[in-house]
Amino acid sequence: MELPEELYLEIFSYLPQHHLRLVSRTCRTFATLTKPLMFQTIHLDGSAQTGFGRVEDGQYKIHPGRSRTVELGSLESTVDELLALDIARHVRKLKFSPTYYVDGFWSSYRRWLEREQDYEADFHNMYEEEEFEEDSEGEYVGIRRRAEARLARPGKERNLIEQAEAIWVSKVEEQRERADEISAVLVKLFAHMPSLKAIEIQEWHCDLSDYGIVDDYDNEVSEQFSGCRTTWKHLELLSSALQASNSRIQSLVLPKIHPSSITTSAALEHMFSSLTTLSFNAESVDFLLESQNNEGSLLASLICHASQTLQTLEFRNITTSHPQLPDVGEHYIEKLFGSVSAPVSTYTPLVFPALKTLKLRSLLLETPSLIDFLSQQPKLQYAHFEYVYLTSIGYKWHNVAQKLPPSCNKLYIGRCGHEKWALNSPAAYNHIKPFLPFKEEFPSTSGWRLNELAFQREMDDDLQRQLDAGMAGVLPPDQMYMGKTREEWVAMMRLASDHAEFERI
Repeated sequence: MELPEELYLEIFSYLPQHHLRLVSRTCRTFATLTKPLMFQTIHLDGSAQTGFGRVEDGQYKIHPGRSRTVELGSLESTVDELLALDIARHVRKLKFSPTYYVDGFWSSYRRWLEREQDYEADFHNMYEEEEFEEDSEGEYVGIRRRAEARLARPGKERNLIEQAEAIWVSKVEEQRERADEISAVLVKLFAHMPSLKAIEIQEWHCDLSDYGIVDDYDNEVSEQFSGCRTTWKHLELLSSALQASNSRIQSLVLPKIHPSSITTSAALEHMFSSLTTLSFNAESVDFLLESQNNEGSLLASLICHASQTLQTLEFRNITTSHPQLPDVGEHYIEKLFGSVSAPVSTYTPLVFPALKTLKLRSLLLETPSLIDFLSQQPKLQYAHFEYVYLTSIGYKWHNVAQKLPPSCNKLYIGRCGHEKWALNSPAAYNHIKPFLPFKEEFPSTSGWRLNELAFQREMDDDLQRQLDAGMAGVLPPDQMYMGKTREEWVAMMRLASDHAEFERI
C-alpha cells in the first residue's frame, strides 16, 4: 500500500544518515524523496572523514567515509559536481574547511623543530617509569631524551621537509593565482543554494605523516601556525561571495578565531546583519580585560551589526583545552557586547531586542558589568553559564539571577564559581569557591528555584545508560550505588552536583 509522499518524507526525516542512504537505493521515488534530507548539510573538508572499520585478512582496516576531499585551489571542480548532481539546491548548512596552504609554514616548522625544550608537552608524553628517573643534572631522563630527539629531527627529515616545502610553494602560488576564480565559483555556488541558512567555518588540520614526516600531533603545527587567521580569511571569502550573489544566512558558527586576525568590511557587515544565531570562540580573551586593549573592537562592531536580529548568542562555544580558563584577570563583558560612549570612552551595554538564548563559557567575569548587560535584554528567555567565575567581592550567583529580565524563565549554571577565598585573593578561578547549587540554594527572595525534575531526569538517564551497558547484570546491587540504596546514592549525588537548572518561581 502506497502512502502520500508527504508522509514518507515525514517518516524519513527521523532516520539517521546511514539509514537514509539505504532507503535512497531502494527505488527512484525514494531516492528523490530522501535527497533533500541527505544533503541538508555538506562539508567541504580537506581531510578524509573518519569512516568505518572492519576486519579484512586478519587486519582491522579503516575505510574513509567521505568520497573526496576538497582543496581551496581546486574548488571549481567540487562546485561543478555539486551543481551537476543537483545537490546544491537542497543544502541548508555548509561546513567549510578545505585544504588551505599557509605561506611560510615550513620556515615556522623548522624553527618549531629546533626549540630546545617543550617541557609541558614532553612531560605529558612520558609514560615509562624509567623516563621519570633523574639524570646527573637533575633533569628527567624522558625530558632530555625527547629534547635530543627533537633537535636531531631537522637533519633526519631534511630531504622530506624540502620535498614537502616544494609542494607547499606550488600550492600557495596556485591559491594566489586562482583567487579571482575561487571567488567567482563561490558566488555561483551560493546563487544555486536558495535553501542555505547556516555556515560553519573550521580549521583544516594538515597531516604531515602524508609526507613521511614524524607526526607528533600538535594543534599549532597541524593548523600551520596560523593563529586562527585561516578561519577569518575563509569568512572574508565567503561573506564576499554571499554579498555578490545577493544571498543571506541566519546562522554562523566559528569554533576558533583570534581577535588579532579580525577585519571588517561591507561584505562582513552584510553577513552579520541577517544573523539570528551566532556561536563563536575567541582563543584569547585578553581584550576583555580592563586595560586599554582595543583588539576586540572590530569584532564588537560586527556583533553590533547583528544585534537587531540575533536570537541565540554563544560566546566561547568550544575551547582547545578544557576548560581553558585564563590564569588571572577580570573580563568586562560589555567590551564585546557593548558600544563606546563619547567623549568619556565608557562602555554602554548593547541591547539585543530579539535575543532569547545566551550562553557564556570559560570566563572570569567582573560581575556588575555582567549584571548590567543581562538586565538590558528585554526578551531573554534562557541564560546558560558554564565554567564562569564571578570575580567581584560581594556578588554571588543568586545576585545575577535576581537581575535577569522578567522574560527569562530558565537558567543553567554549571561548573561555575563565586566568592573569593579571601578579600585579597587574585581574580583567578582557583582562588574562587566552586558553586554547588544543591548545597547553597538560592534564597527565596531571588525569584528562582532549583528544577528538581531536571535533576531527576539526569539521574534516570544515568541509570538507563548503566542498564544499556549491561552494568545492572554484572554488578551486584551493593556495588551499583557504592553500597547505598538508589535513594541514598541520588541524595549524595545531589549535594555533590556542580551544575543545575533553575526555573522562575
